[in-house]
Amino acid sequence: MAESEKIIRKEILSEGKISFARFIQIALYHPKFGYYSKINPIGTNSHYLTSPYIHPAFGAAFSKHIYLMWKFMKYPSKFQIVELGCSTGILAETIYSYSKSISSDFANSIQYIGIDRTINKKTDFNSVKSNLIPLKNISGCIISNELIDSLPFHRFKIINNEVKEIYVTIQNDKFTSILDQPSSKKIDQKLAQLKLQLPNDFEGEICLEIDNLFKSINQSFEKGFIVTVDYGEERENLYGNKSRGTMQTYYKHTSGASPFQRVGEQDITANIDFSSLIEEGILNKIR
Repeated sequence: MAESEKIIRKEILSEGKISFARFIQIALYHPKFGYYSKINPIGTNSHYLTSPYIHPAFGAAFSKHIYLMWKFMKYPSKFQIVELGCSTGILAETIYSYSKSISSDFANSIQYIGIDRTINKKTDFNSVKSNLIPLKNISGCIISNELIDSLPFHRFKIINNEVKEIYVTIQNDKFTSILDQPSSKKIDQKLAQLKLQLPNDFEGEICLEIDNLFKSINQSFEKGFIVTVDYGEERENLYGNKSRGTMQTYYKHTSGASPFQRVGEQDITANIDFSSLIEEGILNKIR
């Protein structure tokens, strides 16, 4: 049994149940025993691949897009690129490398800062261990690739037109799900903002951490752009066609196992609601 599973079991025995967001928080992000703390899960010999690892064309396209931002901002001598969820820094390396072939002035203006909950590798650029943005007066762009779909999320189910939260508990010495009242009023509030009539027995996910992320961006950002690349859909498709939710697990390039298996040794993710993401940005006056 992994150490992260032992920690989860101990907390459930103490509290009776925990939210799925809390389950993910420990399983993936425990500072010592979490999935992302123990290993680098990205790569052909690991658990999954992301676009920067598949081909440098992804980073090159990103670099060309950022170059247009730099031009739009009138060629500043210092242009900050803040990457949230920088992981091993492979996207940073590709963006900076390709920037030299676009314009030496552009390349020399770049000040690259990587932010990640876990830093497992020494990088050639400034890196900060954090889940938010401990910076001020950022001028340039904030980017992320496959970050938001990995944030801890709550799960819910509609029962007799009422929102119930799906919790994690232990029965017969095994993890299992139970329904109860939502652990946060924000869950009901977020679902009400969807303005969708979800049918009975509908299951889905709500990520409350997006609120804190955007508040952090708002407090840190002076001017520039935000670009995020991720798995997700606009809400009509996300909630209209996924009656059992979008939660996935990944273990050695295989998806579909239960989140209650290989706790702390496999990834857990869910598609994001791009409509809510845009609305949250507008709410925080991020255009």
